[in-house]
Amino acid sequence: MKEAIIEIFKPDEMGRKINQSDLAKRLGVSKNIVSRWVRGHSKPSSKNIEKMLKLGFLDAKKLSKICTGK
Repeated sequence: MKEAIIEIFKPDEMGRKINQSDLAKRLGVSKNIVSRWVRGHSKPSSKNIEKMLKLGFLDAKKLSKICTGK
């Protein structure tokens, strides 16, 4: 899961990836939780995945490929 989470984060409008602190603030979770997702020690809940999609932080096509294996 480690590579999967990193790969599906979308860059912002300036082409930069969102940092863990900013993502944590936007989702209302701790930076440690986001860090665990990125390192592959845990997975975001479906609720947090939905929030990241709505906020535009995840690439829906890549997420779909990861979830379906296609």
